[in-house]
Amino acid sequence: MRSGSDLEYLDEYAAGLRESLIEYLEVLIRDTSADAVSKVAEIVENNSEELEHNYLKYMSSNIQLNAVSGNEGFMSQLVQSYLRWAGGFAIESREQIDNYLENESEIGRLMARINYPPYLVSNAVRTFKYWVLEKLSESASSRSDFEETFFYVSKLIDAGVSYREINYYCESAGYYRTEEAFRSTWLTQDLGVEKEKQKACLMEWANEILSSVHFPDNDVQLSSLDGSEFGLWVKHKAPLIFTNDPRLKSISEVVEIVDRSILSEVENSLRNGAPVSPNKIRSLQTRIASIRDSLSAMFEHYSLIEGARDDLTKLLGRRFLPTVLKREIKLQFEGQDKGLVLLLLDIDYFKKVNDSYGHQAGDIVLRQIARIIQDSLRGSDFAFRYGGEEIMIVLTGTKEDIGIRVAQNISSRIKALEIALNDKEKVNVTVSIGVAAFNGEPDFELLIKRADDALYRAKELGRDRIEVGS
Repeated sequence: MRSGSDLEYLDEYAAGLRESLIEYLEVLIRDTSADAVSKVAEIVENNSEELEHNYLKYMSSNIQLNAVSGNEGFMSQLVQSYLRWAGGFAIESREQIDNYLENESEIGRLMARINYPPYLVSNAVRTFKYWVLEKLSESASSRSDFEETFFYVSKLIDAGVSYREINYYCESAGYYRTEEAFRSTWLTQDLGVEKEKQKACLMEWANEILSSVHFPDNDVQLSSLDGSEFGLWVKHKAPLIFTNDPRLKSISEVVEIVDRSILSEVENSLRNGAPVSPNKIRSLQTRIASIRDSLSAMFEHYSLIEGARDDLTKLLGRRFLPTVLKREIKLQFEGQDKGLVLLLLDIDYFKKVNDSYGHQAGDIVLRQIARIIQDSLRGSDFAFRYGGEEIMIVLTGTKEDIGIRVAQNISSRIKALEIALNDKEKVNVTVSIGVAAFNGEPDFELLIKRADDALYRAKELGRDRIEVGS
């Protein structure tokens, strides 16, 4: 996933590129004659119908642009925008440079919104350049006039396209981050509930179709699977959650087959008062079973991601600790953060709690301790279920002395807590904590080892204490 710093870099790069292009274009205009500057605009104005025809031909000939070219209203807007762009090369002032670059920026962001990849623009620009070259060869009064005009328009276009593309990437990165944020948030929810809900929606649709078969109606109009609640989920929400998963593609293909090949024939039979072929019913049931299997496999695979939150404690899962530590250590080396401390906490004699009161009691203790830890941390800190009764805490922007104080606060709050196991029984527990402050280790495993060694020392020295890693 792209980070916020990546997006900031793109924005900063775009701003720097804009300033460089302004200087470049000011020199280009200064060194180009007024006749050469106005020549391209004159060519476009005198040949606008041909240019429009060429653009429409290019759009319709490319299969990736069919969705755009098929929308007449939007296509008309694109054509007019293209003609304005082609006729806007007579630039003579700083204000016109600003307007030119702003227009390129808007085109780039539009490209991101409609998924119009940059290489298609490059192809269109190349075609336009060849067209200008041809027209100039027909109308230029001398070779020097030809070269000056063509070099001017080529350099102007190249500058604009470079600014257009960086704005495309800025906009696309923003969309990507939003999509990933949605996906990450969604995947930390209860996937099991969502899986059962979608399976139920699928079966509800299938039962509705089978009911229509068993109780036929000549005027029946069967609901398509694509338009059902399940089909809408597959089309709209699932791609945001299960990005690029081949099983989702397989489900979509089966949905299309059901609607196109099976459902249409079933509907025709019912309308004609003819019995529905048992083979069609079996085929439908086979396809539905195929969808259910793919759906289950897909959810089970992504249930690993649901481990972002431990079910019992609601703390982060251990598998995400390396991701956090790699980034935090990178920030330390870049000088963007001042300090990093790990606290590795273990519940003292936790096995005795389980043995004496049962595992449900142990679960209650873990939940209560996790709640205290979460209440003791800032929004920028992280807490992970590290092992059975071990919890790893990552304190960001923290020096060792502050980390020790946080550990002392957590230890004191847990020690003072009376944990009710049921209506009659209560228990008090203590914790041992190992503290390790970042000391220039490029490898996060070394930092974890120092915290683990400190925890081991705390347990060896009698538990219910805090030790600092050396």
